[in-house]
Formats: sequence, structure tokens, C-alpha cells
Amino acid sequence: VGYNDTEASEYSDPPLSTIRQNFDYIGHWLLKSALGLAEGVPCQSTRLPRPQMLVRATCGGAGRIDDAFRAGLPNLDVIIGPTATPSTPTQGRTPAIVSA
Repeated sequence: VGYNDTEASEYSDPPLSTIRQNFDYIGHWLLKSALGLAEGVPCQSTRLPRPQMLVRATCGGAGRIDDAFRAGLPNLDVIIGPTATPSTPTQGRTPAIVSA
């Protein structure tokens, strides 16, 4: 299992399952915090989006997940499939997308 969902993990053979971070959110708060510190006004966030598990071929068995288990995957922020992309974050969380 890889980390940070790099292009290399997607195009390796077999495609590598990985953990995906919300870099837009992280970058936003890093910049906002840096600007706040420069202005003498600290700015912090208490929200942390959960990382997503992107299951690709290296985990095997993704095609054998039954419907009951698949229905619970969005609650865990798990994505099944090599081409899934994250949707717009809501309420401080990055929702999961399940595709086959």
C-alpha cells in the first residue's frame, strides 16, 4: 500500500493501492496559517479531513466485494477502482466514491 496517491502508484503494474490525502485543504490551511503568522494573527483549524483508502489491483479481491459490504464503504472513505476521483468535500470530510 502506497501513500499520497502518486501517479506512479496509479500506473505501476499492478496498480498500487494507496492512501489519498486532501492536499487542497492542507495547502489552504498552510497558506492561511503562514499569512496569519506574518500578520501577527494566528489562524488554526480544528477540522482534519480523513484520508481515503484507494483500493487498486495490489489488494486483490476488490471485484469480490458483496453488495452489503460495498454499501458501507462510503462511511469508511474507501474508494474501489483505479479511476475514481474525489468529489467536493462536505462538512470537513472528503466523501468516498465507490466505483468498480
